Amino acid sequence: MFESSRIASVLAFAGLLMSGSASATLVASTDVKLSDDERLFVVERVCGDRHKEARVEARRIETDPITFWVRVTCAPYGALSGYPALKTAECKKRDGNWECDAASHALRIKLRTEDLVVEYADYVSSDAAAEIVAFASGETIFNNLDVSGLVSGRCRVSDGSTVPFPGARNYNISCAAQSASITKDCWEGRCRLFFTRVDNTMQ
Repeated sequence: MFESSRIASVLAFAGLLMSGSASATLVASTDVKLSDDERLFVVERVCGDRHKEARVEARRIETDPITFWVRVTCAPYGALSGYPALKTAECKKRDGNWECDAASHALRIKLRTEDLVVEYADYVSSDAAAEIVAFASGETIFNNLDVSGLVSGRCRVSDGSTVPFPGARNYNISCAAQSASITKDCWEGRCRLFFTRVDNTMQ
């Protein structure tokens, strides 16, 4: 059903993902390639009829029992905020049963030479997600920390409802193992964006 495509690697997976625990553990993981039937099954679960040209990433996680983890990124269904709009979700298979999370809305943003998949959730609009990514990708230093590499690969922009002070909104952005909080402050028809927190992983 699955055939191994790459050598095993050791990755950090949250205990919540694997066993419901809040602690993180190191679990051996191997990239795999799904069979055609398995691939079609998970892609149709996430993308519906728009299963053509979907991207599927799959790993075998050496838990007990074995867990298969899949991320599905659907083909674009249109455009939002000037970017291709798509959906993405994660699926897991344990004891022979597949479970897929609800699909998240996302944008495919061309950033310099990289194609970036940007998920957005909570009270974040596509316009806000694009604005946060554009701001974060243009900054280099925050509190003497190098933030120039924050925006890369696959990112998620969330929150959008926290009000740190009147006229402001907070947004969280996470890309790979790095994350930050960005505040948008508006007054008298003007707005500014600034970092308010950056994880220590950026150091």
